[in-house]
Amino acid sequence: MDDDLQQWPEELGKLLDALKEHPEWDAAVGSWHRDHESMTRRVGSWVHARVDRYVHGTPVGYRHTSFRLLRRPLADALVEHGTRTPVLSPMVRQMSSQVYNVEVRHSERRTAGRRSRCANRRGG
Repeated sequence: MDDDLQQWPEELGKLLDALKEHPEWDAAVGSWHRDHESMTRRVGSWVHARVDRYVHGTPVGYRHTSFRLLRRPLADALVEHGTRTPVLSPMVRQMSSQVYNVEVRHSERRTAGRRSRCANRRGG
């Protein structure tokens, strides 16, 4: 989960419910519609998805996000993995084929530039 509050903490319940409903899933990853994103961001995401599909074999339609819940065995496997430069999202998909997107709410970033709302609140 990011610190910019674009992802609603209340939506974690949807991810938890999805894991309860699907005991065979190893992870539930939040995803959302991209209607409010700029054209530049959507094009960049499209290019990234194509490269990701080619390099990592990510399925069509799957979205990597930081809003996710993992079952303990998958989390332990990620911790034990011996890479020096981990890229968590592709590693999750590579270590399990039972990782699925769950639709959640998402807000636009309301801060200017790259500073998060939490950073603005604490004066950072």
